[in-house]
Amino acid sequence: MDMAFARQVFVEETEELLALIGSSLLDEHSGKAKDDPQINDIFRAVHTIKGSAALFGFETLVNYCHELENLLQQARDAELAVNQDFCQLLFEAYIYLQQQLLVLQQGEVPIEDAAYLHQLARFKAMSVMVPDATEPVNLAKDNRFSLVFYYSPQLFHEGADPAEHILFLQSQGEVSDIQLTPDFQSFFDPLLCYWRLS
Repeated sequence: MDMAFARQVFVEETEELLALIGSSLLDEHSGKAKDDPQINDIFRAVHTIKGSAALFGFETLVNYCHELENLLQQARDAELAVNQDFCQLLFEAYIYLQQQLLVLQQGEVPIEDAAYLHQLARFKAMSVMVPDATEPVNLAKDNRFSLVFYYSPQLFHEGADPAEHILFLQSQGEVSDIQLTPDFQSFFDPLLCYWRLS
């Protein structure tokens, strides 16, 4: 098997699946989680990315998709509420997967970002269980999201740039406020990234 060709197919397939996820997040919908076609579409896309990533040994991507898949399955089973917090989590997961795709497009191997894995674990621990009567939630309600991105210190070494993420968000809709916050004490290495985007 030509691994370079196979990897290119994987990257192209991942691009298409992420486009589907983005469309599902922005489409208006209603109904309970277990009947929600958007949640089902996102689940299948994440499941496919996980399976394909496993073939290439991209454990970072596999582990993240596995945890995200578990949360999506809980939503499909109506075990947690598809509320605005959950929708925001999915949008941030989408942005994170876009970052990993950028790394793959540059021919690199995805590097684990503990902050995003911790975010999934924290959400799972604090997730809201669905009561018997749940108000249907629109994933695209007002199309407003409040996002926070924690960057790896090695971001620049991976060839990534926070400005690309801002441009991507602007391509998806109006960005009303951006704050880049430095996160360092006395030590500063100009080759490392200390920014947090919110």
